[in-house]
Amino acid sequence: MKRNKTITYIPKNKFRDIEKLVPLVGVNAIIVDNEGRVLVMKRNIEPARGLYWFVGGRIKKGQALEEALKEQIKEETGLEWSEVKLLKVASVSSSMFRTRHTIDINFLLKKTSNSEIKLNQEHSDFKWLKPEEFDKEKLDPYLKWAINNSWGSFVFDF
Repeated sequence: MKRNKTITYIPKNKFRDIEKLVPLVGVNAIIVDNEGRVLVMKRNIEPARGLYWFVGGRIKKGQALEEALKEQIKEETGLEWSEVKLLKVASVSSSMFRTRHTIDINFLLKKTSNSEIKLNQEHSDFKWLKPEEFDKEKLDPYLKWAINNSWGSFVFDF
């Protein structure tokens, strides 16, 4: 994975202290295909190792929202999309994060029909799920909440 050489990464011990003190701000890409299915990726890394999650990650200092979103999608999936729409901003203290508080900026994206998923080392699997299938899967409660409470705003008017 290529990293932007101008960005400095925080050592793990300092990061743990930071996440105990302040919220982390990140972007989530809720990617939907032409059949109305949502992409979820099985994580190989913490947090949420072994669980399915949206594509996304933290916003780095100096990075615009759109830049962070594009970077995460490219790194994690290699997918192309045709449209993007801001869905919701959520303040989350999920059960799986324990000490972590996040501010998640959730975007809805429509996958282009010709792009294929290319997994990186962060994920071992992916699924395309219809919202009604979320209750049957091993998903964090936040994902179920995000889909079930946002689905009415997933209007594909783009």
